[in-house]
Amino acid sequence: MSLTYLITGAGRGIGMSFVKALLACDTTMLIFAGVRNIATATELRTIAQSDKRVIVIPLDMDDDGSIQNAARIVSSRAKSLSVLINNAGFTPETMSPAAYVPPGDFIQAFKTNTLGPILLIQSFLPLLERAGGLVINISSILASMEMNPGRQVAYSVSKAGLNMATTIFQKQVKDNIVKFIAVHPGVVTKEVRPDPRQPQAPYITSDQSAQGILQNIVFSASVASMCGRFVSWDGKNIPW
Repeated sequence: MSLTYLITGAGRGIGMSFVKALLACDTTMLIFAGVRNIATATELRTIAQSDKRVIVIPLDMDDDGSIQNAARIVSSRAKSLSVLINNAGFTPETMSPAAYVPPGDFIQAFKTNTLGPILLIQSFLPLLERAGGLVINISSILASMEMNPGRQVAYSVSKAGLNMATTIFQKQVKDNIVKFIAVHPGVVTKEVRPDPRQPQAPYITSDQSAQGILQNIVFSASVASMCGRFVSWDGKNIPW
């Protein structure tokens, strides 16, 4: 089976790791790699020049017009979309107390981390339905009300909103023809530190995160059982 992917935030980090990991799969037909600024995505453009399965497209998650344009580009090149990975995100603050986080941080976090992925899903849902596709919404353990130790309020609230959108889309889609899963990618950077109550949660690389999500979720034989759930990169459940 030949599969088609769309990855947001593909110019670096986990997004770039998804691109590289998928290129190693024989079933990969096309990868639409979305980036805010193509000019600065040097490594991604180099990969696309050497492997025609990668198509770099402009995609600004804060701009509805950019999202609509991306949908037009993908629709012109593919009849369906197998997997959408909502990976692009924004972290406005780190350890600021909730009482002092400015309104602009909340607005920007919601726009990029919650509204952008929702609008992207709306735009690509017809293509996803044709493929019986899968949506991976990259969330965070900080979106868990039980696991969050009490920090990064704007980021955490926006990712919790993305989790809620994941469950609602899953409940509303007809016959579960499209699968929606919220995924914690693991603790990949030092800016997002492990929950101090979870000392067993080590840092992982972006490559380990992407490969783990693909192996344990996207390509898993039990992926259907994860519909509408919140899971970690290793396929384990995370409490809401």
